[in-house]
Amino acid sequence: MSAIDRSLEAITKARDNGIIMLSLPPHTSSKMQPLDIAVFKPFKTYYAQQIDKWMVNHVGMRVTEYDIAQLMKPAYLKATVPSNIISGFEAAGIFHTTLTKLLSVTASKQQQL
Repeated sequence: MSAIDRSLEAITKARDNGIIMLSLPPHTSSKMQPLDIAVFKPFKTYYAQQIDKWMVNHVGMRVTEYDIAQLMKPAYLKATVPSNIISGFEAAGIFHTTLTKLLSVTASKQQQL
């Protein structure tokens, strides 16, 4: 199966399941990509705050690969809330009214896990 066949199969499956696929122009991440706008930037800020807090509590030590997951978790959970994701789509101008419903359902399913 070629890449084109797989792409067509993915598009067909998405359409059959009521999923709207969007393609964003290259080199527009600062203006158009919703997650860059509203999730990744706050995530970087929250992660830096976690690092700073860790360094205050571990003077003279360096963050190692063993510490990263523990430091990333609170930053990730704080940055990936549905309200941030929705605001990213709004800021990029590609907000769809059903997105709110979709994210609400997804958030409630995550809470059940």
